[in-house]
Amino acid sequence: MEILFACFLLILSAFFVSAGIQVLKADKVAYKSYQVLTRNITNPLFGTVSTSHDGSRDYRVDAGILWDRKNNRVIDQGKLSNESISSLFR
Repeated sequence: MEILFACFLLILSAFFVSAGIQVLKADKVAYKSYQVLTRNITNPLFGTVSTSHDGSRDYRVDAGILWDRKNNRVIDQGKLSNESISSLFR
């Protein structure tokens, strides 16, 4: 049982080391531009990233709409696209 736990910890630590290396090698300029785009850490988590920039659709954001039944209005929702996230780690 102890050997199994040790193997699990070894695999888990290898995963975190690999993820840490990927983050350190990330494109710093793209990271800063996405940080300005999202404004804070909770916007991408809740899908409230702005879907347009200067009146035009932002290609870095996957956009959608949501009908708010409580207030009877349409709400724009956005998240960082998979392409923009993968461009950070090239």
